Amino acid sequence: MAQFTTQVATSIEQSQQLIELGVKPETADLVYRCTKSKTDSLEWKLQLCPPSLEAIDNNDFPAWSLVRLLELLPYEIPCDRSNVLHHPELIKYETGYNFSVCRYTVDCFAGTHIENSPFDSCVSMIKWLIAKGYFSKEYLSNTD
Repeated sequence: MAQFTTQVATSIEQSQQLIELGVKPETADLVYRCTKSKTDSLEWKLQLCPPSLEAIDNNDFPAWSLVRLLELLPYEIPCDRSNVLHHPELIKYETGYNFSVCRYTVDCFAGTHIENSPFDSCVSMIKWLIAKGYFSKEYLSNTD
């Protein structure tokens, strides 16, 4: 039987990328809590996010589940042609995952590189959406 290595939330590095892109930490549904280990190095414990981020310590990191990342993506994305809308699609390949923005499977106008995990693909897609102005401003910290 195959060995499963299921990732349940963004890594701390992926969370940092999302925050640097301007994604509001309040949109996270999980948090990495900072704990001290016996060797004085930081260790992390993943927990459900409290209803208010005020309860999060400065050393803690917000984290996003895959479901939450998918919820942040727009349902429809306009393209160059009038009255034509595309949809983001997460595609699984033997070598990894990617997001495409398609009207139909064969009518794609954008896509991410094939990534190792669906989390990496989501972060790449969010980066692309922000750059193109398609990501919802309500989920962004800097909406000036």
